[in-house]
Amino acid sequence: MLQGNHRKETLKRKNLKNLKIILTLLFLVSCGKEEVIEHPDVFQIELWKSPPERYRPYFRWWWPGGSVEENELRRELELFKENGFGGVEIQLFTFGLDEEDISRDPKIMSVGTEEFFEKLKNTLKIASELNLRVDITFGSSWPTGGPFIKEGKAKQLLMSVTEVEGPSTFRGPIPLPEKPKFYGLLNLVQDISKTVGEFDRNFKLLAVIAGKKGNAPAEILELIDISRNLSNGILEWDVPDGKWFIFGIYENFTNQLVFCHAYPGNFTESFVIDHLNKKGIDEMIEKFGENLVDHVKEYIGNPLDSLFIDSFELFSVLPWTDEFPEKFQEKMGYDIKPFIPLLFKKFGEIKWLETILKGSLKYSYGETGKRIREDYEEVRSEIFRDEFLKPLLDWVHKKGLTLRIQNHGGYQNFLEGYSMVDIPETEELYAGGSYDFMKLASSSAHISGKRFVSSETFVSASENPRKLKEEDFYYLAGRAFSAGVNKIIYHGYPYLYYRKERRWYPFDRPESLGFSFTTWTDETSPVWKEIKKINEYIARLSYALSRGKNSAELAWLYNELDFKDKIVFGFRGEVHDSEMTKKLQRAEITYDRVSPFHLRTAEIKNGKIVIGFQEYSALLMDNLDAVYPEAMSRVKDIVSAGIPVVILGDFPERAKGYRNFEENDSFVKKIVSEIEGKVKRVSTPDEAIQALLDAGVKPPIIPQNKFQPFDITHRIVKNGEIILIFNGTEESQKEVFFIGNGRKGILLDPLTGSEKGRAKDGYITVEIPPSFSFLLFLEE
Repeated sequence: MLQGNHRKETLKRKNLKNLKIILTLLFLVSCGKEEVIEHPDVFQIELWKSPPERYRPYFRWWWPGGSVEENELRRELELFKENGFGGVEIQLFTFGLDEEDISRDPKIMSVGTEEFFEKLKNTLKIASELNLRVDITFGSSWPTGGPFIKEGKAKQLLMSVTEVEGPSTFRGPIPLPEKPKFYGLLNLVQDISKTVGEFDRNFKLLAVIAGKKGNAPAEILELIDISRNLSNGILEWDVPDGKWFIFGIYENFTNQLVFCHAYPGNFTESFVIDHLNKKGIDEMIEKFGENLVDHVKEYIGNPLDSLFIDSFELFSVLPWTDEFPEKFQEKMGYDIKPFIPLLFKKFGEIKWLETILKGSLKYSYGETGKRIREDYEEVRSEIFRDEFLKPLLDWVHKKGLTLRIQNHGGYQNFLEGYSMVDIPETEELYAGGSYDFMKLASSSAHISGKRFVSSETFVSASENPRKLKEEDFYYLAGRAFSAGVNKIIYHGYPYLYYRKERRWYPFDRPESLGFSFTTWTDETSPVWKEIKKINEYIARLSYALSRGKNSAELAWLYNELDFKDKIVFGFRGEVHDSEMTKKLQRAEITYDRVSPFHLRTAEIKNGKIVIGFQEYSALLMDNLDAVYPEAMSRVKDIVSAGIPVVILGDFPERAKGYRNFEENDSFVKKIVSEIEGKVKRVSTPDEAIQALLDAGVKPPIIPQNKFQPFDITHRIVKNGEIILIFNGTEESQKEVFFIGNGRKGILLDPLTGSEKGRAKDGYITVEIPPSFSFLLFLEE
């Protein structure tokens, strides 16, 4: 009897429990609280209001090498979680620490040791518990390398110069090259002892080239390879009539150091890899990468997502590698050796110096010199791709990771490099964070079908690392979003570490720089009390702008391999943008930058230019002094298909490169003659805009005024269209847009997630405070 009552009571409790579960589920459903299944190509209002963790911004989390402790790591990760961050990027270095700090605390210089990997593994465990994502820089600091790099060190060419006059006979040794002048110049920017190691005097003589002098001091009229006249280190050469240079071409190691790294040992023992030879990245993978993934393999995918490589900032007199001559011959069909003196720049190829010094070529050889340098840069770009980036990507993917990379500062075509990686990243410090620069990374992602484009955000050169106010965060985020970015990385948060009774901040007015990098964002920051609200705002926009696919009307050819950096103080960056960019923004014409590499692959379908995952209604071209013949051939096809082509400035006068230049020049001129009357050639950006509008290129929403103050980006989703509208001015702005009759338009405020207005009779009024962005959802 008791057993029967017990069974009845148990069954009653079980039925009551089941009833509670059913009622709870019914209540959640009735309240709209059921779990929303995310769809990457659909904009869902529920997820807009409360975005998943992965759309929340990341913190760049600076560690003082390996000197971190579990309790503080947990405290900081919990702090990030509580304040609306979705993850961290761990950056390991010693910037801002001096020799006294490092000698006092041996744990700093421990990256890559067993003790360090255990700390990293434990950090991933804590992050997993908190549902925070983690990326980590591949190695300590940047550029990529370490004390274990022995066989794969970066190489360069140097040159000695002797002047002689003929007719005469020269007999003697070829002088060794002198220590480059950039060593002294670099000290003006950064402590040379942490940047470049001892000058390598183990030279290898590769060639001896004679150059006949012209009237100008650095003009060359003729080049002769006289290496065969060299025997046992002595050159014997019958000098022809006139004044001549004798160039000794030498190879050595750059001895560039990994900047302010935190590996064991001293700073002068940690070398940057050769990015032009596969053995460089292979050695990095073998001696650091495999050890890293072996220690953290249980956390790959959750929470460890990506390996990150910061901007390259490579230093060299002339970048080189062992097999360069053979690869050049194979690609270009001629021997580069007799022309090597024409490749050198006046101040070498030093990323930091190129921001303040004009890196023109050291010697002139008419147009031929420019052409050979173009061939050199093209081959160098391909070698960088094949010997560094492809092997790295293959290994990263094999290990179940993704690669996030800042391609700028390296040797590869910027647009091509961004297109290859999983998450291309731009930044707001390089070139002042101009739209012209940021659009390179986002355009490449759009064309290659990559969903995410990240940005190192809230960073600029400034006298005060605490300078940013709350509205500045909205402004800088808005600039990034309107340039096509949809993943924000804060720059950044320093692990709580005290040096000389002050909290360590790596970029707080380093003595050698004399200025800081903003922003220093931590719990003592003036804006910290608002940081969770800012992050909700960022997360909503990141979610929305990663739905569906980008849409742009215009393909704008970017005819260069790289983008020149410059130091810009402050961050109200509109003045740093090109005039053409400003005019396109004011006319609301959406665009992507496309490279000749992209254009060569273009197809024409249904009256559109199809490049990768994108299609465009028109092509804009400018800065066309020299072009690739294959790109011009595709332009002819585009014109023949009746698609509008607008050329700002002059038609190209020649083909790029020295190989088959006469044939290629003729081909380019032939194409120009065939399309000249079929394209619209204009002289000013205003004329270019009018030509595009006349040709039927329209913005996704039509402003009441011809030119208006907002910047936009446009995406297509399965249930409609998404348009970011950013007010980058310092005043409230108002505009009325025509969205089309019968279309539903909802204006959304990312600060609150709420509606700010709806379309009526095909029109919607948009009024946005200064520095803020709103989202317009055009619902199907």
